[in-house]
Amino acid sequence: MIEKMKEEFEVTTNNANMYVGLHIFRIRAKLKLSIRQAMYVSKIFKHLGFENATLVNSPTDPNIHLE
Repeated sequence: MIEKMKEEFEVTTNNANMYVGLHIFRIRAKLKLSIRQAMYVSKIFKHLGFENATLVNSPTDPNIHLE
């Protein structure tokens, strides 16, 4: 598919670790993928005036794996 797109467009490919504000972490050997939005959340907090807000832990169990 990439080759077909290259016929029509200028296309570059590389190992993305940040895309549209998302930090993407991939561990191929363990088949793990993690996506974080810390920069986006920080930007929104600052825009809303919450940059000095007190942080609290999430009540969600961090050991739960989504399927």
